[in-house]
Amino acid sequence: MSNRLPKYARHATGKARVRYRGKDIYLPGAYGSAESLAAYDRLCEQIRIEQAAKAAAAHAARPTITVCTVNQLAARYLDHARRYYAGNAAEIAHLTAVARLLELRHGQLPADHFTPVLLDQVRQTMIDGGWRYATGTIADPWCRRTVNQCVRRIQRLFRWGVSKMLVRPDTVAALEALDPLHAGRTTAAESETVTPVPWETVQTTLPQLGATIADMILTQWYTGMRPGEVCRMTPTGLDVSHEATDGVWLYRPPRHKNTWRNKARLVVLGPRAIAILKPRMPISLESPFFPTPNGSMYSTTTYRQAIRRAATRASIAAWHPHQIRHSKATLVEQQFGREAAANVLGDTIETTEVYADRNLPQMIEIARQIG
Repeated sequence: MSNRLPKYARHATGKARVRYRGKDIYLPGAYGSAESLAAYDRLCEQIRIEQAAKAAAAHAARPTITVCTVNQLAARYLDHARRYYAGNAAEIAHLTAVARLLELRHGQLPADHFTPVLLDQVRQTMIDGGWRYATGTIADPWCRRTVNQCVRRIQRLFRWGVSKMLVRPDTVAALEALDPLHAGRTTAAESETVTPVPWETVQTTLPQLGATIADMILTQWYTGMRPGEVCRMTPTGLDVSHEATDGVWLYRPPRHKNTWRNKARLVVLGPRAIAILKPRMPISLESPFFPTPNGSMYSTTTYRQAIRRAATRASIAAWHPHQIRHSKATLVEQQFGREAAANVLGDTIETTEVYADRNLPQMIEIARQIG
């Protein structure tokens, strides 16, 4: 809405004319006379009153932003994230760490006062490490890829705040102007390339582990499943009808890394994997094949830590469960080709179960031979 006042103009009749809201208004008296100018002033004052009333009404109707601190915003977003990312323990752990960093650096700051400069300071803390998690553990420096991912998580946190009227849109626009870290142009370390773990290393580690973790490792070795898929594996999604004819089980995880992308995930379990799982078959469809001592599911963090400690006891270099997946990929690719390895590991770009089922005969043959 424009706050400009109408122009005082001369008309051919010798009077003053004002055009307002698309209509001509003729003022009394001659153009430039005291009577004409006084009438023009009265009209302008009336217009100012109308404009002020409209502005006040528009302001009253506009939704107000709830003032909150960075801590309060992060806490509310974490409550949302625990529901939205339910079951994705890794994402929740990252968000919890991000919230902790914000608390340590700028927790009491009003959320709308959090600027790209402050975000850059938080990012530098990620690079440097040395801060303490809520558990008291001292954080190691994060690699460039992790730092970029966690900066995007902070930006997403503030963007969510906009949708809840907790943050102004211009605050988020400013935060998203911060460029990501680029390789070779930052002091942040690069992430290490994940390499396959040799079977001999796995064999040396297994005696140092309890039966449950050892069976998780072997199941992952024979199937190429992701660590999280092994940790969360339950009878739900399991099809044993192919055992009599093909000697395999089919497993479609109800929830996996690419569920949100609408990608199918089909795991074919061969005789070796079946031999591990069959004695462990839970009574309940929702109970895990590999329960902790209290009956819950192992987290990927606990699984990884158990392997690392076992490797230390065995006096060998530490390794982690993601390396098993790379070992399986290497083995399948060597014997059956790259496309077969992508199918077995669930790394195809297709989005429907039809595609996975089309490759089922080959996947069954691979599982029968090396699964």
